[in-house]
Amino acid sequence: MNAFSSPLLDSMKETCVLLNKSVTRDKVGGYVTVYTRGAEFDAVIAENTSVEAAIAGINTEKSMVGVTVDNGVPLEYHTVFMREKTSKTYRVRTSDVLKAPSISPVGAKVVQCEEFEITEAIQA
Repeated sequence: MNAFSSPLLDSMKETCVLLNKSVTRDKVGGYVTVYTRGAEFDAVIAENTSVEAAIAGINTEKSMVGVTVDNGVPLEYHTVFMREKTSKTYRVRTSDVLKAPSISPVGAKVVQCEEFEITEAIQA
């Protein structure tokens, strides 16, 4: 049993994949952004129903979610990832991370994310 494991969490986990961003010059003097699939990780994703999320949703028309992951998963500000089950993409919205207390047997953190639209194709 790893640190990010309990019967409840295990029943709610789903596979997500980090998306690596690279920017290159195109042939006409502009730039092209390409996302490629990176490492997979397990996450518990829950709709954020806080007042702040509701206000953000009104202003941006993007849904907000709380994403619970193992402490070792590198979800930092503006990290982009994809939910495998739905192919929806999300971006970490804040650098604030809620971590479980050090005495907790569950080594997890929660980050706030927003839906994020990628207009380019995601490369394998």
